[in-house]
Amino acid sequence: MPHLEDLIFSREYVEWASYEAQENSSKLEVENRDLKVEVERLRGDVAERDCREKELLSQKSALEAEMTQLNESRTELVESERRRVESVMSARFGGFVEKVRKYMSNRDVVRPQVLAETQLSGVFSCLKLFIEEGIPIPAEKLAENEHPLLVQSAALDQMDVHDLELSDLPSFSLD
Repeated sequence: MPHLEDLIFSREYVEWASYEAQENSSKLEVENRDLKVEVERLRGDVAERDCREKELLSQKSALEAEMTQLNESRTELVESERRRVESVMSARFGGFVEKVRKYMSNRDVVRPQVLAETQLSGVFSCLKLFIEEGIPIPAEKLAENEHPLLVQSAALDQMDVHDLELSDLPSFSLD
């Protein structure tokens, strides 16, 4: 590149270069100012976002605490209602439930005894029928089966059996 003094229009070139440098400097100043404005705007946006995030976290914590309180309250209400209903049902149907329990317990004890008596009675009845039909059955055989039947019947008669009556059933009206 030639020296500046060697150029014919050196003064014009220096003026032009100086003008270009000033113009570029002005453009850089404007761009730098714009960049600073943009940076400040972004910092403001970040600060605003951080503030909003803190606010939302605070709201979230408050809502979670309220939700926990509501869940506990709901659990207490459900338990209270369950106890209330249980109490009402016990007061209304407790006697019936106790009668059914007693009936079921008695049935479990009495049923095998009834089945044994029924079987002995059937054998005894068949033996008597055979004798009536003329089939030779020794009298000892008949007596041998009659005695256990009498013992079983007496034992069954001694048992305290609680039957369920229609009057034992509760009224199912929703008064």
